[in-house]
Amino acid sequence: MFFLVAGGVMGVVGASGVGWAGTPGVFTARECHLESSGRGGKNTSCSGTFVPDDGTLTDGAAVLAWPGGRAGRETRVRTVLLGGYQRQDAQEVLFALIGTGTLGVLGAGCGFASLPARLRARLVDAAWPPRP
Repeated sequence: MFFLVAGGVMGVVGASGVGWAGTPGVFTARECHLESSGRGGKNTSCSGTFVPDDGTLTDGAAVLAWPGGRAGRETRVRTVLLGGYQRQDAQEVLFALIGTGTLGVLGAGCGFASLPARLRARLVDAAWPPRP
């Protein structure tokens, strides 16, 4: 169940990054600051204004995780179906693809491991028949 939910979340993130989901617009940073991200790391978080391309429902209290973000700068973003905003760039898409693929492989591995031993052996024999 975990892998299905996590895979769905990664799919939503990837769809937003590619431009298949969410409302497109421009985020303008009013202020940016570093935040602790655990394990001693730091992330840049910016607050500012999101203006959608269609001009409806401007959000003056938008917050965006934006590495390298600076006050006064603009970037293309999309709303994320799960809430918040996501930058539209290749790095976001690559992250979603890697995450989705990793979760898929782990989920398949866990599913295979949960099968009865006889069925696992039959599947392995069918996939890799003995060589003469």
